[in-house]
Amino acid sequence: MNLMRIYFFTATFVLFFSSTNGQAISSGICDSCRVDSLERHKEHYVYRYLTNLVGKSGDELTKPMHFQINLPKGLLGYSVFSFNQFIFFYKKNQAVCIYFDYRKDYLIMKDTAYFPNDDQVFVFSCDKLFNIDKIKEKCSKGNILIRKRINYFINKGRATILLLNIRPKKLNYFLSKVTTFKFDINR
Repeated sequence: MNLMRIYFFTATFVLFFSSTNGQAISSGICDSCRVDSLERHKEHYVYRYLTNLVGKSGDELTKPMHFQINLPKGLLGYSVFSFNQFIFFYKKNQAVCIYFDYRKDYLIMKDTAYFPNDDQVFVFSCDKLFNIDKIKEKCSKGNILIRKRINYFINKGRATILLLNIRPKKLNYFLSKVTTFKFDINR
């Protein structure tokens, strides 16, 4: 199975095509700024985001949040923008989206999980994930949601995970994988 991986750094991007025949793969950009790895297991993938790169806006430095998550099998590809927007694509327009809020004034919520209404999904997708081209295109056309599909939010600290357009019969499977999300405190 080939996976397409797209990395965005400021206004430039690098496109990778990789094979994941049971091996760990990483971005290969440089040893000292390793970005991520994806391991294929029998029942799922393990995605780790670890980087030594630091973002800068004006005089303010932003250290990325390192994390690990199990992802359902059947992954078609994924996109990463900056340090805070991740989207993993699956068949039938299903997706797992992860967003980190780095604002200093952000009120860290208690861990929660819930079924959002359509407006909440639209605002989150089109506001927080606007840099991902596939999402931007769907938002501009107003067709981010698919009828008879399930959307589900999981908040863990500064991370918000959205299960987007999940087929009802796959919801429990997706939940069993993505609820393994954890911040990597070993970095």
